Amino acid sequence: MTGLGRSTIYELIASGDIEAAKVGRATVIMVESIRSFLMANRKAPRPRGSKASARSIERAGKIGSSCS
Repeated sequence: MTGLGRSTIYELIASGDIEAAKVGRATVIMVESIRSFLMANRKAPRPRGSKASARSIERAGKIGSSCS
C-alpha cells in the first residue's frame, strides 16, 4: 500500500503524475506508474548516528534525568 488517500490518488491521476484506466466503473492504476512515482518522490533514509538523532537522544536523557 502507498499510504496515500483516495483524494490524493485522484489528484495525481488528474495532474498526470500517475497513469490510470477505467475498467467498467473501477479506476485501475498502472502498477509501473505508481512505482515510478513513488521512487521519484521518495526521501533518502537518515543515516544512523546523524547529528539529529544524537540530539534527540541527548534531549531524551535530559528529560529522563529531570523527572527523578
